[in-house]
Amino acid sequence: RRQDVTLGIGPCVDRAADLDFFPVTTDPIVALAGPAYPLGPREWVDLDTLCAYPILLNSWSAELRAALERDLALRDLAFDVKFEVLHVHTLVAFAGAGLGVAILPRVAVPSSLPAGMQVSAVGNPIMTRTVGILTRRGHSLSPAGEALKEIVMHTFRDG
Repeated sequence: RRQDVTLGIGPCVDRAADLDFFPVTTDPIVALAGPAYPLGPREWVDLDTLCAYPILLNSWSAELRAALERDLALRDLAFDVKFEVLHVHTLVAFAGAGLGVAILPRVAVPSSLPAGMQVSAVGNPIMTRTVGILTRRGHSLSPAGEALKEIVMHTFRDG
């Protein structure tokens, strides 16, 4: 709002009338659980199964929370949210300690997890979020900002 930033990378924000969004990739939403809450043998876990477990969420993920609540409402389901934390590492630690099942974007899952941790995509069909480049509507990027935007877009397109 102070116009300190001209370019960002993040999820699509529905209510941001002052931003332009250029999608670059999709990111699956996943459940992360320790041995106390087995997610099953499939690569995905449905919302019905997750509703039986205590849920851990990141309190900064308002868009993710809204998407989860929309999908749950369509199925007349509700999560039992036990903890909302600020940091992904706290979610991982809480899940590993058996306090519940963390729900987070796949990109936020650390590459190295403690033994016994399981990661499964959420939903059937799999829930995803769109990640892209955000710029201030009506403002041109600097040459460096434009170059960064192109590098990010090409990197995700080319894999």
